[in-house]
Amino acid sequence: MSLLYFILSGILLYFLLKLGYRIIMAVTNRKIIKNGIARWFPLIETGVWVFFAFWGAYVLFGGISYYDHLVFVMAVLLAIGVSWFFFRDFFAGMIMKSECRLEVGQYIKTPEIEGTIVLLGPRYMELENDTGEKLKIPYSRINKQWISLPAETENSLSNHITLKIPHTADPLKVKRIISEEMMGIPWIVGTPPKLKITKNDDDQSFLDIRYGLLNEEHSLLVEQRIRKTIQSLSDV
Repeated sequence: MSLLYFILSGILLYFLLKLGYRIIMAVTNRKIIKNGIARWFPLIETGVWVFFAFWGAYVLFGGISYYDHLVFVMAVLLAIGVSWFFFRDFFAGMIMKSECRLEVGQYIKTPEIEGTIVLLGPRYMELENDTGEKLKIPYSRINKQWISLPAETENSLSNHITLKIPHTADPLKVKRIISEEMMGIPWIVGTPPKLKITKNDDDQSFLDIRYGLLNEEHSLLVEQRIRKTIQSLSDV
C-alpha cells in the first residue's frame, strides 16, 4: 500500500508542478519576472523532487533497521551527482582554455556551433554568431568535439574579388552557398569572409567577396573554386 501511495503522490506532484508553472507564467505580465521564474523554477523543481525522494524513502523504508544507512547513502549519491553536474563544466573549461588557448574575440567553429567568443565563464562560453545571436555553450558539451581555431593572421593578406552572378542563378542562394563553402577552405584565415550582393545600372548582380589569405599563391585557387561553384549553380 505504501508503494502505491508513493507512486500516486509522485504522479500528482508532477502534474501540480507543471500546472503551477503554467499558471505563474500566465498571470505574470512583466518580462523580467518571467525570465527570473524561467531561470529559477527548474532549480526549485529539482529541490522539490529531492525532498520527495527522501520522503518516499521514509514512507517505504522508515520502519526497517538500516533506514539511517539508506538515507546516508542517498545523501552521498545526491552530493556526488550535484558535484559532477557542476564541476564537469568547470574542469572541462579549464582543460579547453589551457589546450586550445581560447580568448575573447576569437572565432571558433565546431561540428555544431560557430561564432566569436564574447565571454569565457567558469562553466560556459558565450558566442555571438553572424546574425548577432548570442549562445551560451557549456564546456562539457563541446570538449570532446574538434574545434577549428583561426590561423595566425599577423602576416595574412587581404583579398577582394567581384564575380558576376549569371541571370539564371538566384543571387541569395549563390551568396549562401559560397559563404558556406568558403568557411571550409583551409587557405582562408582570419575573420569569416564578407560577402555582399551588388547590382549595376543594367540590373546585373555581382558577388563582392572580401577575405584573408596566408599566401598570395592561394588566391587563384580560391577564385577558381568559387567561379566553378557559381557556374554549377547557374546550370541547375
